[in-house]
Amino acid sequence: MAEETMHQLSEENKTLRDVEDIYLIFKGQMMVINKCRLLTVSEQQEQNAQVYACYYKKKFELTKLEMKKKMG
Repeated sequence: MAEETMHQLSEENKTLRDVEDIYLIFKGQMMVINKCRLLTVSEQQEQNAQVYACYYKKKFELTKLEMKKKMG
């Protein structure tokens, strides 16, 4: 699941809204996984960290692009 989410986040032509939606969906899926105890706590933490890093990087890139468009 984390790999698929990171793949979706890294696809071209994503808007900031798309990236935020993808991340929210992942967080919801992780809540279900946590509730059903499908992964260990350490596995959940690892997947959360990987996806968050990918999300934050993409969000930063898109925010930077939007600011350039507004200024330029």
